[in-house]
Amino acid sequence: MNNFKESLHVLNRTPQILKELLRDGSEGWRDLNEGENTWSPARVLCDLLRGDRAYWIENFRVIIEQRPYAFAAFPKQGQFDDIDSFTINQLLDEFASIRKKNLEEVSEASLSFNDLLLVGHHANLGRVQLKELMSAWAVHDLGHINQIIRVIAKGFKSNIGPWQPYLDIVNL
Repeated sequence: MNNFKESLHVLNRTPQILKELLRDGSEGWRDLNEGENTWSPARVLCDLLRGDRAYWIENFRVIIEQRPYAFAAFPKQGQFDDIDSFTINQLLDEFASIRKKNLEEVSEASLSFNDLLLVGHHANLGRVQLKELMSAWAVHDLGHINQIIRVIAKGFKSNIGPWQPYLDIVNL
């Protein structure tokens, strides 16, 4: 399996998958969560946006340019400060726009197999190859897609009646 190609496949499709699922959907889904200290679809979109703006692409650059310093930390401060100012559709559009720019930059780098073996330094994880960063970025997306789907499914839990024991996703 060529993880780089699969990673790009996931990264390219995540914005559209989320748009298809959430665009013009129930406004109740925007802030639906699984309980205290859990994330709603809107919070997940904010995390994806913040990661794309300041973490994944920045660390891609650190490795490609062989900068002599450690990766940027994943931004946590202020992550949800302005969440209430945006609709779910606005968050989806902004995420799609930022992701498109980031993947254009990745594409323009015309990476070779050897480029994927380039190494950067993560403060907590140590040496990280470019191919590992790209795979982690894709898996981060998949985890959040799963999270949104699980939250929405649980929103139906009180309405599925006797099927509840057979629909595992609402019981996770």
